[in-house]
Amino acid sequence: MQVAAFSAGRVFSSPYLGRWSETLGYRKILSWSSLVIVTGTLLNAFARNCLWLIVAQVVMGIGSGTLGVTRSFVSERTSGNERTYKMARLTAVQYTGFTVTPFIGSCLSYLLGDADYMIGPFRVTSYTCAAYFLTVLGSICWFALNTCFVDYVPVRDRPTGLSSESSK
Repeated sequence: MQVAAFSAGRVFSSPYLGRWSETLGYRKILSWSSLVIVTGTLLNAFARNCLWLIVAQVVMGIGSGTLGVTRSFVSERTSGNERTYKMARLTAVQYTGFTVTPFIGSCLSYLLGDADYMIGPFRVTSYTCAAYFLTVLGSICWFALNTCFVDYVPVRDRPTGLSSESSK
C-alpha cells in the first residue's frame, strides 16, 4: 500500500512539475520538491499509525515527481553528441539512489536495534532512523540547489537580440 501511495503521488505531480519548471525555472521546482520530500520524511518519522504512513508516502511521491524535470534540464544543457552519455549518467545516479538508500536505511535500522533515543522532539528508533536519514539528505539537496546550482534559462525565454554565443 505504501509503495502504491508513493507512486500515486509521483504520477500526480510529474506533469505539473515539468510544466512549472519551464515557467518558474529548474531551481525553484527542484528546491520546492526537496522541501516537499523533507516534509514527507518528517511526516513518516512522526507517524503513529498506518494512515499517516500512507499520507507521508503520498507527500514524498509528490516531491519525487522530478524525473522529467531533471531529464529536461540535462537535455537542454547538453549538446546532441553528449546528451546520451549525460542522460545515461543521470539515470545511473537516480537508480543508484533508488537502490542504495533502502539498503542504507535497513543497515541503520539494524544497527539501532531496540535502541530508543530522544533528541529534542525527535524520537530516533529503528523505525524512524531511515526517515531522518532521508530528511538529512533532502536538506543537503535543498541547500546545494540554493547555493551551488546554476539555473538555466531556456532559449525560448532569453531576451531577444542576443545571439546564442553571447547568451551562454
